[in-house]
Amino acid sequence: MLERRPVAAATRRVTPSAPAVTGARLPWVDAARGLAVCGVVLFHVCLWHLTPMAATDPAAAGAVSGWGRLNALIDALRMPVLLSMSGYLASRRIAAGFRAARPSVAANAWLYVVWLVVYAVVGVAVADGVPHRVDGPVDVLAQLLVPDTPLWYLMALVLYTVVLTLLRNVPGWAVLAAFALVSWTAEVVDATPEFWTKILALGLYFAIGARFPQLVRSLASRATVPRAFLVAVVLAALIWADRFFPTVELSEAFERVRGIAVVVGFGCIVAVLVRSRPMQWFARVIGRRTLWIYVLHVPVLQLLVTALPPERLAHALPTPALWLLPVVEAPTVVVVCWWVGRLLSATPARVLFSPPWQGRPGA
Repeated sequence: MLERRPVAAATRRVTPSAPAVTGARLPWVDAARGLAVCGVVLFHVCLWHLTPMAATDPAAAGAVSGWGRLNALIDALRMPVLLSMSGYLASRRIAAGFRAARPSVAANAWLYVVWLVVYAVVGVAVADGVPHRVDGPVDVLAQLLVPDTPLWYLMALVLYTVVLTLLRNVPGWAVLAAFALVSWTAEVVDATPEFWTKILALGLYFAIGARFPQLVRSLASRATVPRAFLVAVVLAALIWADRFFPTVELSEAFERVRGIAVVVGFGCIVAVLVRSRPMQWFARVIGRRTLWIYVLHVPVLQLLVTALPPERLAHALPTPALWLLPVVEAPTVVVVCWWVGRLLSATPARVLFSPPWQGRPGA
């Protein structure tokens, strides 16, 4: 009995300090990331497989238009949520300086280069004209400077982490003001290639998560069902503001403010939803494996579009089935990516998801 008391006392002293770790994972953060990545997959399914059908089958125009409106709403959530949650998860390393941030920078740079090569290999098997096809070594080298695939997200993580680590001693409000100015300028001037514009315009959301992790953590503790309902109403009004005032051209400044409000509000809603068991499962299984789904969904979709060209699929499916195509195809692509990622992670091919110097990838 005497030998057990010091152990229990030590446990009591250590345990309370665990939740105070900055950048600790929260289930709703993983759930939000998972939902955002699923939104990316849905968007690309509609854009690559459904939208081209309207050119060959007039009956598909209704489905294309309907899904286009839905994706326009989801567009306010996808990358802003994904980037802000990624910034939150990187906040502790960024605040600690380059010694702590260096492994993250190196890992994301490795992933960007490796998956460019993978996309180039898959590009040999996909048809001409398939979106984001990487055409051989020359294209790989070119995209080291000018990204032209959804892998721009990995390049962005590298750049954001380096810049924010350099600015770690600058007041947070000043950092956000600078990122907001760059974001506004990139959208207004639009003088850079498409994905560089995205990198410059969306960095604001990563900076919010990285420099204000306490805001992210406070959402979970303050979220309630009535607040989540009220937030959902406000978000709907913000997202549909352009439809309420069709004659008014919304400014880019309003777009930035709306984007921040949507990210914060969506976090509040997910923090309530994740209290249910299905959403907890989703956060654990999908939300912690977003890398697998993000990098793999592009080649999976490219191969699928090559095997089932939109023009052939449009003639083979009845019109009602076209409406259901994204509902079936997007979850299927997510599941395929998850299983392929799991299989690869159990083999030496795990280096596709984690640099060899970091060992076996974790959650």
